[in-house]
Amino acid sequence: MPAPSLTVVQLIQQADQLQSAGKLQQAVDLYNDWLAVHGEEPQAAPVYFNHGILNKLNQPAIAKASYQKAQALNPMLYQAAVNLGLMTEASGDDAQALQIWNQALSDQLPVEGQCMLLNHIGRLHENLKRYPEAEAALERSLRLNPQQADVVQHFVGIRRRQCLWPSIPNWLREARPGEDVALDIGPFMGMAELDTPQRQRQAAQGFVERKRSPITPLPPVRWQHDKLRIGYFSGDFKHHAVSILMAEVLELHDRSRVQVYGLDYSDTTPSAMRQRVLKAFDHHVPLHALTDAQAALRIRELEIDVLIDLTGLTSGSRFDVLAYRAAPVQASYLGYMGSCAIPGVDYILADRHLMPPELTQHFTEKPIYLNS
Repeated sequence: MPAPSLTVVQLIQQADQLQSAGKLQQAVDLYNDWLAVHGEEPQAAPVYFNHGILNKLNQPAIAKASYQKAQALNPMLYQAAVNLGLMTEASGDDAQALQIWNQALSDQLPVEGQCMLLNHIGRLHENLKRYPEAEAALERSLRLNPQQADVVQHFVGIRRRQCLWPSIPNWLREARPGEDVALDIGPFMGMAELDTPQRQRQAAQGFVERKRSPITPLPPVRWQHDKLRIGYFSGDFKHHAVSILMAEVLELHDRSRVQVYGLDYSDTTPSAMRQRVLKAFDHHVPLHALTDAQAALRIRELEIDVLIDLTGLTSGSRFDVLAYRAAPVQASYLGYMGSCAIPGVDYILADRHLMPPELTQHFTEKPIYLNS
């Protein structure tokens, strides 16, 4: 059947089938043929939206034009404005992205659409360190739907940066009666905000459950090597507190007994500290270009005996890699000294000041004490 004769549902189904079969250009051509006849009709809005998705990578100008047309034909199709704004932001035009999202906002949109637009507005303002504007956008979003854990986390963080107390305002607590809203602020802020180890662990567990992907661990293994292979896994091999504290530790490892691997997904900007840390590894293994699954397989191929995560639940963490259990022994150290609740991390290197024995019940990891 010729493309112009198809209904919108039939058209999208056929295009999806072509795309699934790897025939991307044929799917684009199918949309082009249909739009040549029906492109000015209101029903064409979702077709333009899908056309934009297909062209986003190879033909960004065409994708933007498609999103604009979709939004013009159906202002309620907020997803088109979201994608158009994201493409505009990615091109470096933050002001235009904000304008797109603000213009798309309407009380007529479903709550989901309003929240999505407001959350992107708040996120971009936060990235630009425009904290009052970010706070205002996220407050509007949370007043529409207070059950947004990630938005609560950013909203509270923004208020803390501005020294606005209480960091969790009363209106937000009242919007969720009977709930411990503070558990949504995330593990890092929870270390300061939450007053018991139990609540801190609950905040970490909630964060990981929201963020983790469904993962099937790799089959268990046990290696036999003349020298123990220790892999340090981190996004902080740069001018960062973790590297400042770890550099000498890495340098002083007994090479007659161990081999030291740097499993690296850090910012590669050159610095004296990054150069020193990379030099301290026997083997530097960049993981930047690999997916989490590929990174786990790479670690498995290296036959790492002990994998030590130095990032925990701090910024940039790739904790899904650990959930694959690429190494037979996996532990957390230094970067985040609370309970990470990361699947696959069974131990934490600690001392009795940081983790008194009576508090170990509140950690998902078993402590390995570095002091006697």
